[in-house]
Amino acid sequence: MTNDQLLIIDALSAGSGKRVTSRDAIGCGPRTVAGVFESKGMTCRIKRVESIVGGRARFRDFEHMAISAMSMDRPVVARVIRAWRKRHRGKVILGGPIASEERGVISALRPDVLVIGEGEGTVADLVDHGFFEGNEDLADIPGIGYFADGEPRITRPRPLLSPQELNRFRPSTVRVMDYPAYQASRVYVEVLRGCSNFWRPRIQLPNGHMCNDCGNCYSDDFERRIYCPEEIPPGCGFCSVP
Repeated sequence: MTNDQLLIIDALSAGSGKRVTSRDAIGCGPRTVAGVFESKGMTCRIKRVESIVGGRARFRDFEHMAISAMSMDRPVVARVIRAWRKRHRGKVILGGPIASEERGVISALRPDVLVIGEGEGTVADLVDHGFFEGNEDLADIPGIGYFADGEPRITRPRPLLSPQELNRFRPSTVRVMDYPAYQASRVYVEVLRGCSNFWRPRIQLPNGHMCNDCGNCYSDDFERRIYCPEEIPPGCGFCSVP
């Protein structure tokens, strides 16, 4: 598959097609997926979804398409998949936070494969199983969903990647240059897998407050996580979702 070209579309936070926030931010998800494809000998490029729906970029140079999106991005993802289907017979992979509504997304958007959860191992498995060469035997690949026999099918969950397994997958260090004005953008680098929104800092703060190890941050009760007896504000707050 060394001659195949794959288009990775960054649709994160684009909504219906126009990104109104985080326009200078470059996330790590699409670059991580690009790194997996590169490790398998596939050439790929990343494009923001705005360039596709705005007509500034073309589909015809690519054989297959992968899309990274959030739940809020379903309108623009639907537009992109419809446009792709009119011109291409190549595969469509969809993943990212949008996969949390797996059955609804599969029924409404009809990607060839919906990647559920962590994507690195799943994408690697799809390549190794000949998915892009037309192998439609998907039932044995964990962590995916697809449409078959008139209904969405969900395979068994994929176990979380261990730290050792994560070290096998490296984000692309080249594809950041696919983003316009990447030199002046905020490029996100993953240092922690998962949401850290309610993990308070454990060092003493300038105001003297310090974690007392109450355990609320790690509670299975999400409402308990919100309360901090030391009144220490929560972590990154990027998405503000507990």
